[in-house]
Amino acid sequence: MVAGFTNTNVRFNAKLAERNEQREANGEKPFGISQMLKSVIAKLATDKPLWDFIGVKTNSTDVTEFVVEGSNGERLGEIGFDWHGRNYCVYVRNKRITDKLSRSDRYKTTDTDKAVLKVKKMFGSMSTNERVAVAAAKAAEVTNQASNHKWAQIREVEAKIERVSNQYVKEEGLDVFIAWLKSQDTQRAKDTLEGIDNKVRLGVEMLTIQKVRDHFNEGKAVLVIKDGGKYIVKVGDKVDLYDDNTLPQEMRGKLGMLKLVEAEQFVTDTGCRINDETFILILEEVKDEG
Repeated sequence: MVAGFTNTNVRFNAKLAERNEQREANGEKPFGISQMLKSVIAKLATDKPLWDFIGVKTNSTDVTEFVVEGSNGERLGEIGFDWHGRNYCVYVRNKRITDKLSRSDRYKTTDTDKAVLKVKKMFGSMSTNERVAVAAAKAAEVTNQASNHKWAQIREVEAKIERVSNQYVKEEGLDVFIAWLKSQDTQRAKDTLEGIDNKVRLGVEMLTIQKVRDHFNEGKAVLVIKDGGKYIVKVGDKVDLYDDNTLPQEMRGKLGMLKLVEAEQFVTDTGCRINDETFILILEEVKDEG
C-alpha cells in the first residue's frame, strides 16, 4: 500500500515495493506523493473500487506515475505528476487521449477536478472497434517483425554463400565459369564475359597507376617540368636543368611517349602525363637505386 492511502486498490508494483522497503530498512522515508496527484488518485480509487492504481515511477522522493488497470487486468491508462510550463500539473494519458492530441501524448492540467473528469470520461474497457484496431496493429507489428527477422537471417546465409562462391569464381573456378558463360546464348552472359575482360584490363591499368604512384611517393621516380625549351628535372632531392640536347636519352624517349597521350594518362613502365607541362617518369637506373 502507498503511504497516505487507505484504499486497498492503490499499491506499488513489485519493483517499487521492494525499493520502498529497502528505503525504510535504510532509515529513509518511504516514497511519498504530491498533494495534487494524491487528491486525484484518492478520489478515483474511492469512486472506482474495481480499478487498480499501481505506482510504477518515482523521482528521488515521490511517486510520479500510476498505471490504472480495470477489473479484468486491462491497462486503461496512466496518471502522473510533472512540471509543465511554470507550474506542476497532473497528466492523464491513454490511447484515446493521445489520438485526439496533435502536440502531446497526454492531457495536462493544474485542476485536479478536471483531471478526475478526464479519467472517468476517457478511461474504460476498449470498445469492440478499439479492440479490433489494437489487435490489427499488433498483428501487423508481429508479422512485419517476423518477416524482417527472417529476411535478415536469409540475407546472412546468402552473404556467406556469396562470399565462398565469389572466391571460387575469382580463383580456381574462373575457367569453369567462363566456359559456362560461353555456352549461354544470352545477352547477360555476353555482358558478363565482357565484364571479365574489362576487369583484367582494369587490373593491369591499376597496377600501372600503383607503380607510378609508389615510385613517386618513395622518391624513385623522375619529375619533369617542361619550361619553354628547358626541362626542370627532379630526382630525389636533386633538381637539374636540361634542354633538348642535354636531356638524358632514356628520359627523352619516355617523355616522347608520354607526350602522345592525354593529360592524367598512365603508360606501363613509362610513367604519367600529369598535364601539358608536368610528367612523371619511371627510369631503370632510378628504380635500381633503392
